[in-house]
Amino acid sequence: PASASAPLAPDTVNLYDLVERMVKPATQARQCSYVELVASGPQPPRWFVSHWWGEPVLQFIACLAQHSIDRGLGEGCTYWVCAYANNQWLLSGDVAANPSESSFRKAIALAEGTVSIMDSNAVCLTRIWCGYEVYASLTCGTEAPYKYDLYIAGRSGASAVGYTDGLTERDRDVGGSPQWEHKGGAWAYKAHRENSFPLDVARRALDIRLEDAQASCEHDRKHILNAIAGRDDLDADPLPDHPQYQWVNDALRWRLAMAMYPSAYGAGLLGGLGLHDIKEPEGWQQQALQVYHNLAETFERRGLYSAAADVQRKALAVRVAESGESHPDVAARYCYLASMMDEMGEFSRALEFYSKALDIEVAAFGERDAAVATTFSMMANVVQKQGDLARASELHSKVIDIQLEALGQGHPDVADSYNNWANVLLAQGDASQALVLHERALAIKVAVVGDKDPSLAISDNNLANVLQIQGDLSRALELHEKALAIKSAALGEQHPAVASSYSNMANVLHRQGDLARALELHEKALAIKVVVVGEQHPDVAGCYMNMANILQEQGELGRALELHEKALAITAAALGEEHPDTARTYSNMANVLQMRGDLGPALALQERALAIKVATVGERHPDVAMTYSSLASLSEQKGDLGRALALHKKALRNGSAALGEQHPQVLRA
Repeated sequence: PASASAPLAPDTVNLYDLVERMVKPATQARQCSYVELVASGPQPPRWFVSHWWGEPVLQFIACLAQHSIDRGLGEGCTYWVCAYANNQWLLSGDVAANPSESSFRKAIALAEGTVSIMDSNAVCLTRIWCGYEVYASLTCGTEAPYKYDLYIAGRSGASAVGYTDGLTERDRDVGGSPQWEHKGGAWAYKAHRENSFPLDVARRALDIRLEDAQASCEHDRKHILNAIAGRDDLDADPLPDHPQYQWVNDALRWRLAMAMYPSAYGAGLLGGLGLHDIKEPEGWQQQALQVYHNLAETFERRGLYSAAADVQRKALAVRVAESGESHPDVAARYCYLASMMDEMGEFSRALEFYSKALDIEVAAFGERDAAVATTFSMMANVVQKQGDLARASELHSKVIDIQLEALGQGHPDVADSYNNWANVLLAQGDASQALVLHERALAIKVAVVGDKDPSLAISDNNLANVLQIQGDLSRALELHEKALAIKSAALGEQHPAVASSYSNMANVLHRQGDLARALELHEKALAIKVVVVGEQHPDVAGCYMNMANILQEQGELGRALELHEKALAITAAALGEEHPDTARTYSNMANVLQMRGDLGPALALQERALAIKVATVGERHPDVAMTYSSLASLSEQKGDLGRALALHKKALRNGSAALGEQHPQVLRA
C-alpha cells in the first residue's frame, strides 16, 4: 500500500490501501472484522467474491453493482469479501493451515455462487488463494448447481461486464421481450451482453495454470496445492503436476472458452484462440451437452449455421463417447447437423448425416416408426433442393405410408407430410394434384385445432401458392390476406411469420403488375425482419432481393443493383460464398447489369453463379437449367449465336431431365 501520509487518487485506491487506511483504524479498538463493526445482524453470504487485493476498489464496486443488476439480486444481497469479513487483527482464526477449514471455504459452502473480479492482466487468477477459490467453486457440492461468474470493469470503474454461469434474471427479462424473441431469446441476449467482455483479458486467462500461481506467503502456496492434490502432508514441497491441477485448469479453460465463443466467432478468432480444441473437463459431460445445445440454438437463430454446426459436433462427440454410436440421441444429433448442412447448402453432407440418423433409428425402433418417417421427410426436402423431384416425391409418399400406419389419418404430422408432398408436385408442374393434397392437409388441421388456429395460415399460404401457379391471382391474394389476418391476430405485427405473409402478398401483386403496392409490402416485410431477426440474417437478404427485382422492373436499375449488393454481402457472410442463395444473388445482379447493357460483367456473374450451382446442387438441377438459359440470352445479345444455341440446348436437356417434358419451364425453353 501507499504511504499512509500520501494522498491517493480515488481511482487508484486498492484493498491494500483501504484495509490500512480505513478497515484497521476503524476496527482497532474492538479488534474485530469490519462486518462485525457495521452489521446489525447475521450476514450469511449469498455470493462469494474472489478477487485480487491490488485491483482498484472503484472497479471492484462497479463489478459487483453490475453483477447485482444482471442477477437481479436486489439491495439486500450479501457478498462475502475477505477484507471485510475476516478479522484483520486475528487472521490465524480465519486463514487456517488447511484451506478446507478456512473462512474462504466455509463461505463458499454457504453461498449460491462465486463471482471472480477480473483485472486487465487477469492477475487475480495467478494468485494461489484465488486459484483455490476457483477450485472450490468448480467442485462445490450443493443441492442446487453452484454458479461461477467472472466480471471486469473498465478504467475508473466504468462499463462493468461479466461472463455468467447460465442465464441471469436480466437475460430472461430482456431476452423475453419482442425485440429478442426471434433473435434467439434469452441466450442470444446473454451472448450480446457478454460481447463487450475484453477478449484480450479472457485470452490471458486461458493460459493460466493453477500450479504456477503465486502467493505472498510460500506456506499458503504449499498448503493449497497439497490440499488440492489430496496429500496428507500439507507442508511438503508441492508436486510439479497432478491430475487434480489439470482438472481445475481444464474446467476453468472450458468455462472461459464457452463464454468467449460467441464474441470470438464474431471477431473471427475461434481458430486463433484455439477454442475449437478446448474440451469439456471430465465429469462435466451433461453440463456440457446443455451448454452446447444453448450455444448452437443461439447461433442458429441468428442465421449462423456454420457456427451452430461446429458446436453441435462437440455435443455429438460427447453423446457418442457417453452412450455409443447406436443411441437414439446420437441420431437426433446427426439430424441437427444435417439440418445445418441443409441451411448451408451442403446437401450431400446433409443426406450423409440423415442417413446415419436413419440407420440408428431403424435399428432402435424399426422401419415403420414415426421417427423414421420424420427423418425420411427431412431427407426428401434436401433431395428436392438438389432438384431430384421424382425421388423427393417417392420419399414423401413413403413418409405418408409409414405415418398413416403409425399415427393414423387424423394426425397433424400427416397433414404436414401432405403439404410437403404437394409442394414437390407443384414444382413438378402437377398443380391439380398438389391442390388436392393441400386441401386434404387443411381438413386434418381444422379437425385437430379448429378453424382459428394460427397454424392454418400455413395451409392458406400453400393453397394460395397453387392458385398463383394456376393463374388465379385474385383468389391467391385473398388467401394470403386471410393468412395475414390469422397471423397478425395470433402472433402480433412484429413476427417473422407476419413478414412472410406480406412478402407472399407482394409476390402476387408483382405478378398482377401492381409494382408500387408490391414494393410497399416488401418494405413492410423488411422492416419487421430487421427488427425481429437482425440486419445480418439471411432472411433480410431475401427481402432485399425481392425489392430489387421490383425496382428492376420499374427501371430503377441503380437502386436494384444496390439492394442486390446488400443481399450478397449478407448471404456470403452468413452462408458462405459457395451457397445456392449466393449463386442466386449473383444471377440477379447479372440480370440487372444485362438490362443496363453491361454484358461483360453480367456474363462473368452468371458464370460465377453457374459454377456455384453446379458444385452445390449438381448439373441436372432446374436452377442450373435456368442459368444456362440466362447465359444463352447474354451470348445471343453479344452476337455469339452458336454459343447461345448450345446453351439453350443444355438448358432444355437439363430441364427435361429434372422436370419432365411437359413442365411449363421446359415448354418455355
